[in-house]
Amino acid sequence: MHILFLIFKIICWILLVVLCLVVLAACLVLFTPLRYQVRAKCEGDVASLAAEADFSVFFHLVRASVRYVDQKLSWQLGIAWKKISSEPGASKEDEGEGKKKAEETENVMDKREDVPVKKEAETPIVPEAPAVTRGEEDARGRKQPLGQERLKPAKEDSKPKQSPKNTFAKEDSKPKESPQKTSAKEDSKPKEPLFAKISDLVEKLKCTFQEICGKMETLQKKKDVLVDFVTDEVHAGALKKVLFEVKKLLRRLLPKKLQANVRFGFEDPSVTGRVLAGVSVIYPSICEHLDIRPDFGQEVLEGSMFVKGQVRACIFAAMLCNLLLNANCRRTLLDIKNFSFDV
Repeated sequence: MHILFLIFKIICWILLVVLCLVVLAACLVLFTPLRYQVRAKCEGDVASLAAEADFSVFFHLVRASVRYVDQKLSWQLGIAWKKISSEPGASKEDEGEGKKKAEETENVMDKREDVPVKKEAETPIVPEAPAVTRGEEDARGRKQPLGQERLKPAKEDSKPKQSPKNTFAKEDSKPKESPQKTSAKEDSKPKEPLFAKISDLVEKLKCTFQEICGKMETLQKKKDVLVDFVTDEVHAGALKKVLFEVKKLLRRLLPKKLQANVRFGFEDPSVTGRVLAGVSVIYPSICEHLDIRPDFGQEVLEGSMFVKGQVRACIFAAMLCNLLLNANCRRTLLDIKNFSFDV
């Protein structure tokens, strides 16, 4: 009995240690901040834009940086003492291996040069004897007799040639239809009357009109079902809760330091106005740190910006818990899963 109690005690201690490790890991993930820092500068046009962004988490054990300079993007990732970068660069070990490979290739090339190359045996070129015609002297001074000409036998074709008579006979064997018969066949086909064509067209138009009307009715029914779902009291309360939590999240995500002095303008003045309207949405909450000057007369981008802040995962976890604890949100989530257009 004492041994069983000791084993049970050891198992409980092991489970307690594992639970403590899990809680510690969860706390590290939830409460360790992700720090970020962004710097940007531009001197009149987009080509002169230079930006730099640094991120770090777990007390700089995991870090990353992204840079955009001279219209080139580069990044670097660091985990403890190891670094991974997009910039081309080799370490000392890589250079040593490269030198060894180069030496090996040079030795192989030297060995190839030392091996004698076997020359192919040259075939002697025999000059051709001049052709001797009838009545002329050959190379030894003798005349070629008139009756002893060497004639090359003509090559006989392996395939027997067909006589032209047979080809004409094959062509004549095919019966030819007279133009009178073909015109008679065409005339024999029944032609559809004009009234039948008009009736077919009217039937097609009726079918298409009925299909369009049916689609319009189904769309109207789906619209009514969706409006009823959104205007429900429970669903409207859930939507208000979601908007409230999103606003609170955005307030917590605002950076600690923000300084910007920007003068911008586009070729189209309407685009400049749209960008200014988008910035005006968040301008009241950060107006103390921003100096934005739109230019509607020319295309320009000039100024500098500095942003520094941190983000914790516990903010998102708190938002999720608040939504799940709300009865309206839970009911709406179940209704969304079971939602369907009963048409």
